Amino acid sequence: MVLALLLQIATLLPPAPVFEAKPDAAYRASVQQLASAEDWTKEALENLAPAGATHDSALAEILHDGTDSEVRIAAILGAGCSEDSKLAKAFWRRAALEQEEAKTIACLLAPAFVSPDAYVLLAWLATDPQKSLPIRATALARLLDADQVQVWPMVRSILRAGTAEDV
Repeated sequence: MVLALLLQIATLLPPAPVFEAKPDAAYRASVQQLASAEDWTKEALENLAPAGATHDSALAEILHDGTDSEVRIAAILGAGCSEDSKLAKAFWRRAALEQEEAKTIACLLAPAFVSPDAYVLLAWLATDPQKSLPIRATALARLLDADQVQVWPMVRSILRAGTAEDV
């Protein structure tokens, strides 16, 4: 039974995206340098806006193995990516694997729209009792944003009663 449960969870996790373009090492170093700074200015972030597949690939690498601040910057820089891009898949994957609330929410909000591929993952995050209420609410909001109106009963129940953690 445990094996069946693990197999079911493993099928929810999106596979790691494979990029054709090799990651831009200089771009990744620039992102890492900014991540180590105390303050992130709007100008510095605008200067690091991704420009092409090599930058997207570098951001996906950072999402895979970056530090906390690097992942936060990657979420800022990659925000608004196309829902069917490989970078969006990297965001969904990191959100599923992440334990920290702020980074999970940042990864859930980064893609501009929700692709149908992510519906099951978002539903799983929304119903996972181990996840915090803000993560569950964000997952539900993304599903509602994708016109998945069947989640309204769950939204209503959370709004009316909260979760088991709220009691």
